[in-house]
Amino acid sequence: RNSEPCSRLKLPRWYEKTALPLLTGIKPGELKEHTLLRALDYLQEEQTRDIQREIYQSIKQKFGIETGRVYYDLTSSYFEGTNCGLAEHGYSRDKRPDKLQIVLGLAVDQQGILITHSVFPGSTADIATIEEMSERLEKEFSIPEMLLVVDQGLMSGEKMAFLDEKGIDYLVSMGSRKKAIDQAREREWQSVDEKTRAAMLKFEENGRTKRYIVGYNKDMAEDDKAYRNSRTRRAKERLKAIKAAVEKGKLKRETKIAERAGKALERVKKYFHVEYGEGYFDYWLKEEVVEREEFYDGYYVLLTTREIKAGEAITAYREKDRVEKAIRCIKSFIDLRPTYVWKDLRVVGHVFVCMLAYQLRSVMNYILNEEKMGMSVEDALEYLQRIKVAELLFQRDGVVAVRKVTTLNKKQVALAQVFNIKNAMEIGI
Repeated sequence: RNSEPCSRLKLPRWYEKTALPLLTGIKPGELKEHTLLRALDYLQEEQTRDIQREIYQSIKQKFGIETGRVYYDLTSSYFEGTNCGLAEHGYSRDKRPDKLQIVLGLAVDQQGILITHSVFPGSTADIATIEEMSERLEKEFSIPEMLLVVDQGLMSGEKMAFLDEKGIDYLVSMGSRKKAIDQAREREWQSVDEKTRAAMLKFEENGRTKRYIVGYNKDMAEDDKAYRNSRTRRAKERLKAIKAAVEKGKLKRETKIAERAGKALERVKKYFHVEYGEGYFDYWLKEEVVEREEFYDGYYVLLTTREIKAGEAITAYREKDRVEKAIRCIKSFIDLRPTYVWKDLRVVGHVFVCMLAYQLRSVMNYILNEEKMGMSVEDALEYLQRIKVAELLFQRDGVVAVRKVTTLNKKQVALAQVFNIKNAMEIGI
C-alpha cells in the first residue's frame, strides 16, 4: 500500500520482486487471491480494535509519546458499483453525490500518528459518530486526559452535553459568533503572532467552565473581504445582464425575471435588493449590510472546556490539519479508492489495510522529523526500495545459501540507521 498500491491480482507479482518472501517465509506461489480475501474477511472491527489499540500503545511506549490532543474528522469514499451493503447515498466530501459511498472516521494524535478509525454506512451523519469515538478513545485507548479537537459540523448542543457529562475536554470551532465577538471587543487582547490576536470569554454551561476564544487574523480579514467582493462583483455582472435583457425587451415575463435573478443571487442574496415585475427589473447593493459584514472580517470563535491560554487554543486548532493531511494521504498516496472488493466484510478489511499503511507512514514521518532528516516519507520509501537483496546458492557438500545486500549510498545508510534496520541488512535479511 505504501510503496506500490495495486489490486489483489497484481499483488503477487509485486510481492515476488521484494524481500518479503525472505522475511515472511511465504513463497510467492502461496499468495493466492482466496488467501488475501480470507485475510480481509478476518480484519473486522471486533478483531482489529484490539490490533489498533496494541499497535498504538506500542508506538507510544517505543517513542515516549504522551497523547495530549486528539484530532478527529470524517471523510467519505465513493464506489463505482452498487453491490456494497455499507455503501449508501449521503453527504459526499468527494463531490460525487451521484455515487454510493462509505463514511470513515479517523483519529490522529498531535504528531499526526493514527490512533484508530471506524467504517460507517454512507448515510451516517457527522455528529452521529462523536459519542462512540470519544468513549473509545477514553476507555479502550486509555487517553483519559485528551483534548478532543473537532470541526463544528461534528458537534451539536446535544453532543457537547454528552461530552460534558463524561468530563471529556474538547476544542471546537464555532464559526463567526457575532455576539461573542462583540463581547470580546471590550476585553483584553493578547498577541498570538504578528498577524493574530485573541481574547477570552468565560461562561458556565452543563456544570462546567467553558471558554470562548475569539481570534482575529489580519490575513483572514483581507481574504474575507476579497472573497465577498469577488462574489458580489460577479452577482452585479449577472444582475446587470438581466436588467439589460429586460430593457431591450428580450426578457419580459415576471416569473422568468424572478428565476434569473434567483440564480444570479445564489449565496449573496443578503447583499442585494431587487425589484421586478412584468417588463421591469432593478437592483442595488445594500451598502449597510456590506459594512456590517466587514466589521466581522477576520474574526473567528473557538469553544473549549480546557483551561488553556487563548494562544494555545488557537495553535491547537490550527494543527487540526494533521487529520486533514491523513485523509488526503489515504486517498492519494495509499489509494484507498478504487476499492476492488464489494462485500461488507472485505470493504472493512480493505479500509483497515489502508489505515495500517497510513499508520506505518505516519510513524516513518515522525522518525524522519525527530532525526531532522530533511526528507519526506515518499523520498525515504524511494531510497529504501532501491535496496536489493540477492540470494546466492553454492553447492559444496550440500547447498549453501548466502544472502547479500546491495551496496548502500549515504542516504540509504542513514535511513537504515534511523529506522533501525541496519542490523537486519548486515546479516543479509
